[in-house]
Amino acid sequence: MRETLNHLEKERALQAKEIGEGGQGSGKSAISKNKQNRPVVMEPSDAASLTGTVPKDGKHHVYLTFDDGPSVQTGKVLDILKQYKVKATFFVVGREDAKSIALYQRIVDEGHTLAMHSYSHDYAKLYVSLDSFQEDLHRLQNLLFDKTGVWCKYYRFPGGSSNTASKVSMKDLEAYLDREGVAYFDWNVYGGDGISAEVIVKNVTANVDKYKESVILLHDAADKRATVSALPGIIEYLQSQKDTEILPITEKSCPLIHTS
Repeated sequence: MRETLNHLEKERALQAKEIGEGGQGSGKSAISKNKQNRPVVMEPSDAASLTGTVPKDGKHHVYLTFDDGPSVQTGKVLDILKQYKVKATFFVVGREDAKSIALYQRIVDEGHTLAMHSYSHDYAKLYVSLDSFQEDLHRLQNLLFDKTGVWCKYYRFPGGSSNTASKVSMKDLEAYLDREGVAYFDWNVYGGDGISAEVIVKNVTANVDKYKESVILLHDAADKRATVSALPGIIEYLQSQKDTEILPITEKSCPLIHTS
């Protein structure tokens, strides 16, 4: 993570109180790390989760992120993104069939960010030990490199970094990613799961403007047809907003981290 936590980190620590309500709404403190890798804690009254730095250009930066693909829905999502000339980030799981491999490559070819969401997405295997987590990460990272030539360095924990399912301390997993040079990203705007397209659009549009930088969590798993239906409305809303820019996660992006 230290590769991406560059000079922007000091600004993020100083300006973190731009956080509003929304996102996870956990009522817990939010934790970031400054340039010296020390925790910066926000009290519950200040934040539900910690966003990145306030953009120097004065724009509202929005990151569309998709978890759990690739699937039959991923191609449809990519079609919509291409139509609206928008770049996004895909936190993918491990699949080795020809269609999935083609989708990994398409994500890269069309200028989106290919990121990791674990190979197995099986909590019972992934979070049973540090060794199992390491094995899972390396399996996915090597697969994606072998099939696309991209060495992925962005990760999203299944369940987020604040999940309580892991039998391993999340701090230990975070430290491991740090040593590996992998930055992890949570989210502060959630579209919702297993609901209608209309509700997903409402969830996003009601919360996205609460932050200077918004990381939107959507899903492109095979059963998430509502995501595809909701996406045009979400993009059209964002593109209609003054000084809003939709971006993929890159080295310039400041990781957003939930409460540990």
